[in-house]
Amino acid sequence: MRLVSAGWVTLGENGAVYVTEANEKGVLELSALGAPQRRIGSDVLKGAQGVAVAGRLLYVADSEANVVAVYDLETGKRVHPHSVQ
Repeated sequence: MRLVSAGWVTLGENGAVYVTEANEKGVLELSALGAPQRRIGSDVLKGAQGVAVAGRLLYVADSEANVVAVYDLETGKRVHPHSVQ
């Protein structure tokens, strides 16, 4: 797992970095030192664009599915999709 083509970037409260990638699905989580940790939403997200963190939630704008998906950063699981139609 490595960063190939960085897109949108945001920082988490714990210093983690969250990056969308043009050629990959999902959001790559990097440690504060830049080491890849996990990929969030790769099984669901089709075109991750914008990304933001609020508390323990990760918000990801998916341009292909036309939704803002919300993930719990502790579990990495999707908790609630919001339509942006």
